Amino acid sequence: MATKINTASELIPRGKLALVVFSRWENLELREDGTGWTGYWKIARETKFDKVILYLRENRSGSSFNTVYIADRLSILASEQEGRSIVELVNVRKLGNTDSNWYEFTSRSSNPVRYVRSSA
Repeated sequence: MATKINTASELIPRGKLALVVFSRWENLELREDGTGWTGYWKIARETKFDKVILYLRENRSGSSFNTVYIADRLSILASEQEGRSIVELVNVRKLGNTDSNWYEFTSRSSNPVRYVRSSA
């Protein structure tokens, strides 16, 4: 049985900050070896965050569902798109699914990128 997840903050270790990203797989790459990158996002490059949480909206057979992954940040790279960055990922793991919409998952944000602190 898959793990059900309600919010991003419940996934973050105590006292830590995570970058939470909404994606439909645009420019996102996750490899079988647990590495990858996020795609091109407007982020504050100077912000120190510990984890990256990916909220992936997937459509299969006419139905939509949201899969959640967590990863460690390896580095932040400049992208070919001005003002945007790519976050290189390591230790990518699929955590489960969420029935929460993006607004609920990020505790009230409509921005596709958000920094979230642990709830504990």
